[in-house]
Amino acid sequence: MLAQHFDVSKIKVVASDLDGTALNADHKLAPETVAVFEALIDRGIQVILATGRPYRDVVGIEENIKYSLPLVTSNGAMLNNAEPAPDYVSYVPSDIIEQICSNIVGEGLIFNVYTKNHWFVNEPNEEVARFFTDSHFEYRLLDLDKLDSQNVVKLFYIDPECPVKPDARSEKLNRLQEQILTTYGDRIECVFSQVNCLEINCAGTTKANTIRKYINYLGLNNEENLISFGDGMNDAHMLETSKYGFVMADADPKLKVHVENLPHVHVVGKNTDLIVARICNDLFKLGIDLPPYFA
Repeated sequence: MLAQHFDVSKIKVVASDLDGTALNADHKLAPETVAVFEALIDRGIQVILATGRPYRDVVGIEENIKYSLPLVTSNGAMLNNAEPAPDYVSYVPSDIIEQICSNIVGEGLIFNVYTKNHWFVNEPNEEVARFFTDSHFEYRLLDLDKLDSQNVVKLFYIDPECPVKPDARSEKLNRLQEQILTTYGDRIECVFSQVNCLEINCAGTTKANTIRKYINYLGLNNEENLISFGDGMNDAHMLETSKYGFVMADADPKLKVHVENLPHVHVVGKNTDLIVARICNDLFKLGIDLPPYFA
């Protein structure tokens, strides 16, 4: 695969997932990736951070970059820093929140709730908390009697016994996904962000749809003007609708199968090898001192 095989003459937007994609093994933006993102913006190319993480956490990551970036968070449930587009938020229907919180906590699973500004868990988990070292965003213990069911943007379950590696599989989460989809159908989105993490949003809430809301304000569209990077099933719609999509080598195998017949989506290297930075550096000839990705 050669860089000249990609026509980036109309690309005006680069969107990247964070965990397993733009972030390194320590869940941070490497200095080289920051340098590439800043160089893209200097060239007039908009960079969007598109993640399952919550807004308040991603603000702490974005502060490492000298420019303010549009933030698509909680799998597209929120859009911030997106002028001239207005901020946007979508909520999971309150009746679904109340039913799931009361009836589908999931034995042996860590149950998480994101509201616009807070993170709640059903039990302490320091392994999850270490993902948030840059922002110091901290969870609170979930009190169902006090939870505002009108203000929830995302629910998710983590299987602490399932390792985060491509060949792993959580039988508990896969059974739970089937149960939730059977019960709520087209009222929700229910996808894996990692092999050990199952996430629930309002129907129609995807990174791709929220990116489209933003870039349409700029007179752009996903199919002609966007390239994207991801590694989980919550990235699938974003990759599908981009002009070019890049999937990390150690991505969820379900995602690789999902995109294998899409000629504009390519499986590339691992996030730990600065793949997002290296590909952007090559495609846009930014001149950052990085090993080339393309032959």
